[in-house]
Amino acid sequence: MSRAENLKGATREAATVLDLMQRGFEVFRPTSTASCDLIALKYGITLRIEVTGGRRASESGPITQHSSSGGRSLDCRLFDVLVRHIETGEVLYLPSMHLKESAATLDLPLRWIPSKYTTKKTLSRTQQMEKE
Repeated sequence: MSRAENLKGATREAATVLDLMQRGFEVFRPTSTASCDLIALKYGITLRIEVTGGRRASESGPITQHSSSGGRSLDCRLFDVLVRHIETGEVLYLPSMHLKESAATLDLPLRWIPSKYTTKKTLSRTQQMEKE
């Protein structure tokens, strides 16, 4: 990754931290390589946050195992909420298919309805993973 891309990523994470703090969350950042970008804590509930960028806001809902961002695959088992910063300035809070509604999630503008692009095959795989 180039220095400019790293700077964009750091800026997105900082904006997400500020937004979460304004919503009353305690926010923690890893000091080394980690499976998610941020940890947010509220009401004793811990949420793993992944932060990404995007060029356009497609119709989005819960993130499935086979979602991708910037050419890399996102495994919905490694985060609870995906925060996608769109170049237009829009910020989307998208839940993992594994996230259960809680007091903490009510304080986030999550899009719970699956995208029209989410396939039945992907949904059935996610439901199978939940049983494991």
